[in-house]
Amino acid sequence: MSLETAVKLSASATQFQQLYEDFEMIIDIEVPALVRGKNPAIERSYDMAVAEQIAQGASTYKAISQSLGISIYLVVKAAKRQDIRPTRRRGIDPFSHPKIDLDKVRALRKAGVTFAAVARELNVCYATLQAWLKHVNSLIGETWPRLDPRKDPLNHPQVNLDRVRELQKAGLAFRKVARELNVSEPTLRSVLRRASAVTGEVFKRTGRARDPLDHPTIDLQKVRELRKAGIILADIARQFNVSVPTLCKYLKKVRAITRETFERRVPPSDPLNHPKIPLNRVRKLHKAGKTTKEIAVALNILPNMLFRKLAQVRSITGEDFRSRLFLPDSEIDLDRARKLRKAGMSYKKVASKLNVPLHRVYCKLRQETF
Repeated sequence: MSLETAVKLSASATQFQQLYEDFEMIIDIEVPALVRGKNPAIERSYDMAVAEQIAQGASTYKAISQSLGISIYLVVKAAKRQDIRPTRRRGIDPFSHPKIDLDKVRALRKAGVTFAAVARELNVCYATLQAWLKHVNSLIGETWPRLDPRKDPLNHPQVNLDRVRELQKAGLAFRKVARELNVSEPTLRSVLRRASAVTGEVFKRTGRARDPLDHPTIDLQKVRELRKAGIILADIARQFNVSVPTLCKYLKKVRAITRETFERRVPPSDPLNHPKIPLNRVRKLHKAGKTTKEIAVALNILPNMLFRKLAQVRSITGEDFRSRLFLPDSEIDLDRARKLRKAGMSYKKVASKLNVPLHRVYCKLRQETF
């Protein structure tokens, strides 16, 4: 073997040795522990190096990786094992975000604004706001609770405690106070219960006791006047815009307290001067042969009413409107009527044959028998 060949072989061996050492270093540094198994000595050396870099003010994992000459994966693993991280992560300063103002976030949350509304107000997406606030919380431990003003019983936006006190002094119940404040009764009771727990004040009606004779829509004195004037209960209920059962129930309660009967006092009417039954016209119609029912139709009243009034007139003056005057013979063919009656026909059939009212045939033939 020549000297030149020996030198070449020696150089090749030296180069191979250097490549092998470099390969061993790469295997030790870059291959994850899941592949090559854990090496506590190497992990401790990485931890110490990464901790030293962070203590010196390294800003990112990438800067530490470039400074130590190892992968970012190993830097992150070493930092997580020690629960440390660079001073500035991803180049974001939590106290000087380009879009998110921390003071404004605090003010909005104290005003009861949701995180979604805060994100819209700051013109950022909801995920960005949540990620940034979570990171700030991990650094300084601050939370942003939402303070709902409705949960403060002393400063409720709809329930004014001073107004509630005034209404309760006036004797209003919780239902009417809630209607006055435009809130539901359960909401009002909940706010007052929490306010009582804070201040110790008891919210009760302090006004005078309600008079059982008082009604919000029915005036008792006016009812008395209307009943004295002879107005029926249906018309009285219509005047007060209530139903007849409601009016009767109220009057029944009043009667149980005052023993007062609400009888309708109708002034006695004079049958001789009735506004709807002029006697002179009744006499004319009766002389004309009209029946009581026909007279009632002519006067536009009920036959029963006319019967009662004529009975009262008969009891006073003795005038009898039940008897009939003799009818003229020209109205009924008496000869034919007699023949039909002798043939055994009834008054109804005779009247149908002669085409005259039944009562006329009956009265005319009865008049002839007297």
